[in-house]
Amino acid sequence: MSSSPQDLPTLDFKPLVLDSKKLEILWERYQNVPMAFKPEWYNKQNFLGYFNNPSSLFFEIGECAGLGCAHAINPGLSAIVDFVMFDKVLRGREKLFHDIIKEIFSLTRAMRLTGLVPNSKNVTQRLLLRLGFRREGRMRNAYKSPKGYEDLIILGLLKNSVENWRDPNSERVEGSFTLGDNLLSGETTSSGELSTGYLGVDVEQLNKSKGGGDTSVEEGS
Repeated sequence: MSSSPQDLPTLDFKPLVLDSKKLEILWERYQNVPMAFKPEWYNKQNFLGYFNNPSSLFFEIGECAGLGCAHAINPGLSAIVDFVMFDKVLRGREKLFHDIIKEIFSLTRAMRLTGLVPNSKNVTQRLLLRLGFRREGRMRNAYKSPKGYEDLIILGLLKNSVENWRDPNSERVEGSFTLGDNLLSGETTSSGELSTGYLGVDVEQLNKSKGGGDTSVEEGS
């Protein structure tokens, strides 16, 4: 079975603003993507806490069709990024993810973004490579899955390389797109409106809360 990026619906993104209804939708949809559902989310309170982390920011893709996330933000230096699409389709949406990456760089003034991907998640690794990330190393036995422990692959993207990125789909030959390479599931080897996480905190304020001009990288982050 094959498809092409042109067959995918056009999606935009915006800062995630969480209310009780949207929390319920995300709770349900994350559970349908087991590889994205974190073990510490054993109840909705912990799930809500994930979004209220002041060192993170979140972008809603479409109408809860997916999320673009940045975590462990160290303003002016770095952040860890990840993406989830609840239809489990990644390929063909590189331009969308690239635009989110540019927005993360702009808001955080980071010099680099890091992706930490389990060794078995080949589809996600390939996505980040298509977005311009480079493999930088691995953290041994740093990820626990139902099958046991495995390495995390470290991928990095520098700010100065973002503007030179080219959409791999702009030159893709129609019909060469294989859906099987596109699915995450195919990877192997309070109730009021809440502004989520980092977006409710001024960058300078967050920087001060981290100790002013300290730009050190904590080991294991």
